Amino acid sequence: MAPTEKIKGHRILRLFEELRQNSTLLRIHLPHTDYSQATCVLDLRQRNKNTFFRIDYPAGFREAIADADGRSLDFEFIGKDNVKYYFSTRSEDIFDEITWIKLPRIVEREQRRKLYRLAAPSGTTLYIYFASKRYELKVIDISLGGSLGVLAGIPRTTQQDPILAHTGILENIEVIFPPKEENLQVSIKRSKVKRLGENPLTKQHEYALEFLEIDQTQMKILTDLIYRFQRRFLRNRLRINA
Repeated sequence: MAPTEKIKGHRILRLFEELRQNSTLLRIHLPHTDYSQATCVLDLRQRNKNTFFRIDYPAGFREAIADADGRSLDFEFIGKDNVKYYFSTRSEDIFDEITWIKLPRIVEREQRRKLYRLAAPSGTTLYIYFASKRYELKVIDISLGGSLGVLAGIPRTTQQDPILAHTGILENIEVIFPPKEENLQVSIKRSKVKRLGENPLTKQHEYALEFLEIDQTQMKILTDLIYRFQRRFLRNRLRINA
């Protein structure tokens, strides 16, 4: 199992407020049974100095929990940082028609593993939309967490272009992998400029981006593509060394 970070105290309350506001889907599972369903946090409330969360109880939940006899309930979800969280609570902590559950004392968050960085296939392009313009980066490398690219189409004589001084948040980025006729495209909702500057050797403008928010479907596409190109690279290397 991946190493985890333990979230405690006031951080748990903030986390559950975020789950409620974002209508984040949670997977609820009753251990040692086949019961597993999706739900979400509808509300939070205080009762006897404790905080409880109310769930949108899914089909069959009442029947499954009726004979739980103190059994734990396991929850897991993917946070906005695309990392898995999970926690457990006890069935005796449920009250009021089986909709309110006591906040857990601990929520575990998987720590990010070191992300595999792929030398991007030739022709991989990243498009940035900024100040009503579209800018093109020739991607040097890419991972699930970010990308490094060279800014194309800006002559050195026009270095006053605002994109060359932007170090903040970028939204709605598109990455297109070759061949373009296969429509191998990934959309990134939000990213952050981690580093920019002119390469002293090539004199090209390089952008290092960190991906902050990616839709789960798009994350799966990006993951599949990275491993697809990695396998292709390994096959080619074995062929050369054979």
